[in-house]
Amino acid sequence: MRAMTRGLKERIRARRKQPQRVSAGSGRAEVACYHLCAECRHLGEAAGACAGCGATVVFDLAENAIVDRLAEEDDAERASTPWAARWAAAAAGAVVAVGAVSLGMGAEEGAPIYPVSFEGTFIWGLVGVTLLGLVTAILMGMTLPRLLTWGWYHTRPRGPARWRHAVPQVPDGAPVARTVQGRARGEGVLTAPFTGRPCLAWRVGVLFDRPWDARPPEWVLDEGAVADLEVDGHRVEGTRTTFMGQPELVRAEQRAGDAEALRRFLRVRGLAVLEGEAELFEAIVPPEGHVTLHVPATGAAFGPVLDLATEAAR
Repeated sequence: MRAMTRGLKERIRARRKQPQRVSAGSGRAEVACYHLCAECRHLGEAAGACAGCGATVVFDLAENAIVDRLAEEDDAERASTPWAARWAAAAAGAVVAVGAVSLGMGAEEGAPIYPVSFEGTFIWGLVGVTLLGLVTAILMGMTLPRLLTWGWYHTRPRGPARWRHAVPQVPDGAPVARTVQGRARGEGVLTAPFTGRPCLAWRVGVLFDRPWDARPPEWVLDEGAVADLEVDGHRVEGTRTTFMGQPELVRAEQRAGDAEALRRFLRVRGLAVLEGEAELFEAIVPPEGHVTLHVPATGAAFGPVLDLATEAAR
């Protein structure tokens, strides 16, 4: 019996034990890395004020110690449950416990609600219902906070932990002076990061999930690039253009390059220390691909928006 109990405890501890996070190491990375804005989470190439929001607190992701610290903060945040969720779980557990005691106290002798009932023995029904209520309340206090937290962030997802697109960002509801549809033609050709496909624009995302924490899967990267191109005689500068194509899941057999190339891509963005399940997403504009280009008014601070054309528009 003791051996069985000891084995059960060991299995429970093994299931609860979280894997040790992989350290980025000491010193600086061997590859050139981006700088991460502490405010808007934009990935910039140079130190100094953030190009996305103008904030002055920017992290150098080439420093391994900084990447480790950011990962530790993310680990703690994903594992935490807000006080509101804890209080809600405690209140629900208290209601269940009080209800169980009241049910046991108010039950008539011999009623069929008793888990353990002997005719003429009221105390057994009271004890059984009360214990069942207390156990239920304890289990709710242990599991409900995480479930409430998971549900909250599932219905109100946060923005990506890192992003890189043309800046300034295009504001929601920005007026469009002209919409152009047609084939995209460019002088240069880009290479999609995950599949290696030639393209005129790409957008990638990394969706991360750690099954044992209190968060649903969340985007940790949203990044895109656009080449200088022309659509129906309208030329646009790639560095000022935002590609908003919806990325699709990249299966293992679709990936180009080896695991080291992917590790290097993530490390440049401070994501090499991810532990959990990461899924890769990608969208591209192929050469001569059908696109829709939204051109802002003359003098606008932000640039054009590029998207894949719908089937109806082709």
